[in-house]
Amino acid sequence: MPLQRIDVPWPNDIRSYPGTSAAYQEQPTTPFNGTYPYRDDEPAQHSPIPPYNPTLPKLRVPDIPTMRATPAAKPEVDHIELFKRYNDAWGELEPHAIGIPSPSLDLTEASLKIRDNTIKHSSNIAAWSEETVIKANAFRFFARGFGQEMIVSEQSSSKVELRLKLHRHPKPALQALLRHLRLKESVRWHPDKVNARTGEVGRLDERNGRSGVVVAVRSAVQELVGEVEKALEYYADR
Repeated sequence: MPLQRIDVPWPNDIRSYPGTSAAYQEQPTTPFNGTYPYRDDEPAQHSPIPPYNPTLPKLRVPDIPTMRATPAAKPEVDHIELFKRYNDAWGELEPHAIGIPSPSLDLTEASLKIRDNTIKHSSNIAAWSEETVIKANAFRFFARGFGQEMIVSEQSSSKVELRLKLHRHPKPALQALLRHLRLKESVRWHPDKVNARTGEVGRLDERNGRSGVVVAVRSAVQELVGEVEKALEYYADR
């Protein structure tokens, strides 16, 4: 069945709508002829899209900043617990065993040589010798194991002095530290003891005692002993 066109007239009672003006009321009603009363060259008034105007400035899409992942914070190190692990590891070694624990963050010799493990505020640390870095790391490891801190005095990159930062009433901790250094570390890092760590009973290797790590750690132990003795003398006079 073909579709038929039906003209729908405007309502005849438009004059009764509130708000209509008298002039509009005088206009005759026009039946709807099926088309909208707009010209072809005009946009439809009901369209939400405005006509294109080439004179308007182009919209600029703002740059989206690149989100960078925040580096994870390093976990806090319990230096007293770490020292206990170091001491326990030494206690399990046979006199001739190789692979001795090092006084470092992960108890390895490689970690002793990392400059970032020493101090953060030194401007000359990049110029320090490897022996100085090892000595500073070992010095701080032993000091922190007994609740003490290390301070560094740099005259130049070749002259670095390691000292203890004195706390209030540290005498018992200093006495325990001095006793440990004399009875344990001075023996562990003595060349004669290190020379015997070849993995075979009765066999010696003098190259062990002359290695850079052994010399630097032993030097750190000796310097820390001197610092603790001076600190105890200072507190004895108070």
